[in-house]
Amino acid sequence: MPTAPALPVRVSRVPYEELLAGLDARERAFVQEYPVDFNATNAALRAKYGNGNAASAKVQGVRLMQDPRVVEALLALLETRAERANIEAGALLEELSVIAFSNIDHYRIDDYGNVSLAPGAPDKAIRCVSKIKKKVRHIKGKGDDERDEVIYETELSLWNKNEAINMAMKHRGMFIERVLSVTATLEDLLKATQAQPDE
Repeated sequence: MPTAPALPVRVSRVPYEELLAGLDARERAFVQEYPVDFNATNAALRAKYGNGNAASAKVQGVRLMQDPRVVEALLALLETRAERANIEAGALLEELSVIAFSNIDHYRIDDYGNVSLAPGAPDKAIRCVSKIKKKVRHIKGKGDDERDEVIYETELSLWNKNEAINMAMKHRGMFIERVLSVTATLEDLLKATQAQPDE
């Protein structure tokens, strides 16, 4: 059964600027570009590896993500950014839990298309709403006895749980992309695990 790669941890408390000074110009550029989208190949391309060739940049991205100096500088950068933004682990985990445990049953829509929290829903559940789209349709009545009808339609969308959790964890430095000889996403690993027969 495949297992998820170990999460990296900082092995020293050397300041970010000092770690960066130990890298060459392109390695420094890679470290600074990686947090843009947390994609090693894209970061390598932006750092001018591979001469614009994605396949070559992917190889360089693999190499860089296996270089302890680069990974340590990257972790230090993420830590520095988190501190600068005053993101504390407790507050982050609280926000993550609100999104992770969001449920469409926490909301109700009245006859006029207005959205509110359902009875018993957590107060913070409203922060999970990413979009409310409301449409009002007027239907003309037919004949003398028919009244005009007004129909309210509301579309409610919640923030993407997986994306929010993954991005927050990455920015906090709790998860760093690990490049394996056989690339596997978290979804691939979960599918493989679920496919295993019970022993």
